[in-house]
Amino acid sequence: MVCLDTDIIVALLRGDNKAVETVEELQRMGEQFKTTTITVYELLKGAAISSKAAENIEIVKQLLHSVTILGLDMNTCEIAGMIYGDLRKCSVSLIY
Repeated sequence: MVCLDTDIIVALLRGDNKAVETVEELQRMGEQFKTTTITVYELLKGAAISSKAAENIEIVKQLLHSVTILGLDMNTCEIAGMIYGDLRKCSVSLIY
């Protein structure tokens, strides 16, 4: 499973060669693509404020039809918070 974040999806939508090549390679490897509800919100928000809002919203929606969207609930938030805390502790200890 590969979880695509906002940056990689925006790069795909813009036709960035490296992003396209990476995703194509992952597809060849049989990876399943997922993303989060937060990423969906960020993509649709960006599309809505673009100069071609209706067109861009439709493009985002079409792309998201091929991606599993991971929900966000209390348990997920708790786990994410713990992971963030652990990572922050690690990065602080690496700085010193």
